[in-house]
Amino acid sequence: MKTVDRYMTRRLAFAAVLSTVGLSGPIILVSLMNHLPIFSVSSALLWPALYGIGCMILFHTIPILVAGTIIWIYGQFLAEGVLVTLYMAGRSTFAVKLPAFVVGLVAVAAGYALSLHYAPDSARFVHDVLFALRRDMNPDLLEAGKFNPFGRDGQVFFFERKVDGDRVAKVFIRQVDTDGQPQPLQEKVYTADHAIFGGVQGERWVALVDGSVVISKRGADTLRRVHFTQLKWRPVAEGEALTRGYNFFDEMTTAEFWGARAEAFERSKSSREWAKEAVKRFALPLLALAHTMLGLELLTLFGLMTDRHGYFAAFLVGAVISLHLAIVLATEAIGKVDTAFAFVALAMIVVEIGLAVTLMLGGGRRFVQDLAWKLSPPYPWARGVLALFLPGIAADPSSGRAS
Repeated sequence: MKTVDRYMTRRLAFAAVLSTVGLSGPIILVSLMNHLPIFSVSSALLWPALYGIGCMILFHTIPILVAGTIIWIYGQFLAEGVLVTLYMAGRSTFAVKLPAFVVGLVAVAAGYALSLHYAPDSARFVHDVLFALRRDMNPDLLEAGKFNPFGRDGQVFFFERKVDGDRVAKVFIRQVDTDGQPQPLQEKVYTADHAIFGGVQGERWVALVDGSVVISKRGADTLRRVHFTQLKWRPVAEGEALTRGYNFFDEMTTAEFWGARAEAFERSKSSREWAKEAVKRFALPLLALAHTMLGLELLTLFGLMTDRHGYFAAFLVGAVISLHLAIVLATEAIGKVDTAFAFVALAMIVVEIGLAVTLMLGGGRRFVQDLAWKLSPPYPWARGVLALFLPGIAADPSSGRAS
């Protein structure tokens, strides 16, 4: 690399890292605070959650933030006259854009490292933390006036208000025992005047005061009601491990994920989730380079039509962000609507890359030139308008002579 290439690469890389860290950092903190109150969780759970959420957000933000930063910096290069100087010095179009492609390829490599290794590993941390918190019955994580779910499906903890840090009033608990069966074998409903939380993380218990428990067993015609003055209740059976017996697609290793495709497509919901995760893992990291290529080609093709290069670069960044959001929304629709949206998302990515390559090979200018001549007979003003923006566009593409 020449000195100017190293300068451009360093400037692009620094700006890309700065924008990624600066914009992703607040998103990570907000997401962490939305998932769990960070001041109420021990560091043993906080740091795994921070690592997990951080990797998952970086995996999604790197492609658009890096590409947008590159387009913006090249807009500054254009405004500063750097690009014009390089072209006048005899540098090829590809050589001028090579630093951008280098940074874009590094972003793609980082994206694949996250999507194929770190994001699944971090997702496992997040699922484990959330699972442990739901089973652990931390009083700081429970909300008054709401049915707080915990443990297995259908189990809830409700209280009317908090008296102090470890004491709550007007308690309702529903606990279901399925023992692995599709239908519950036994259901217990606890009510108490107030409750006191005790124990430590992983071994929580609740002292229920002045209440009753109603027990119903499957197949029984009667209910059993027991009144108590004090009762020690545990959110899980004593000795039961706080571990999950199932995995989500986003936490599977790449080999496990690929091996689960046959089983996933046996059910509609799991097939949609598998297809969505597949697009995220294997296609979305490419957007860092695809957005960069398309943005730079459009900047090169139309950037000289105005002397306000900063505004035009900002417009291109906004256009690329809109395209990125469309692809992300199509990807998310896979899991919510139908697997057909996987083809929509992949088609948009392929079209974007194909358009960028066509423009890179010089097809963009020829396309505009041909369009101008086709529009000339019905619209004589069209060729003149395009000629104002692209000098030399008035040349006849078939004869090579200027009109």
